[in-house]
Amino acid sequence: MANTVTWFFTQLPDEITDLITKDIDKISPQMDQARVGDQADSVITELRNNRNSWISTAHWMGGLMWYHIEKTNRENYLYDIIGFEGETLQYSEYREGEYYTWHVDAGLPVCYQQTPLGNGGCDQVRAHEKNLLNSELIRKLSFSLQLSSPEEYEGGQLQFLGDSGDSIFAPKEKGTVVIFDSRVKHRVRQVTRGVRKSLVGWVLGPRWR
Repeated sequence: MANTVTWFFTQLPDEITDLITKDIDKISPQMDQARVGDQADSVITELRNNRNSWISTAHWMGGLMWYHIEKTNRENYLYDIIGFEGETLQYSEYREGEYYTWHVDAGLPVCYQQTPLGNGGCDQVRAHEKNLLNSELIRKLSFSLQLSSPEEYEGGQLQFLGDSGDSIFAPKEKGTVVIFDSRVKHRVRQVTRGVRKSLVGWVLGPRWR
């Protein structure tokens, strides 16, 4: 049976994880208030209160993350995946008092609706529906790379809610990669001291059938 949440310790040297942060500061120095969803006006600090910026997966980190994603997917999930959402990675910082409440990264798709096509009849409608279903992409896997060491902050645990209601806490060791099913409920608990830094993203695949 596949695990819904997986992680492993990459043992990346601090020089590499620190280089990621330095690269992001150069590539995307402006950090914005994190949003909930994709709407431009969706800053809801009661749900999510932190700042982030974005880098392209063309950055060398994209290749490193994809290696771990493909390996984990092959050994555990066996999902049909095609690539990163938006070909971007999100760099996130949580400072004292900041958090992200319980949420899931992928819900039921809402973009698909039955669309009648003139007088083409049922066969034409079904063909159109099939094309839509085949072209839709949804989040299937989410991932997070820990860029802060446990000594740099308190609180800020990445916490998951299991199917039986049990809590799962991801390790806080620097360089840890966490990969999980995007439908799993999770949160980042409030940081009480210091700064929690991470690199996160989502992997897309065809709609579940």
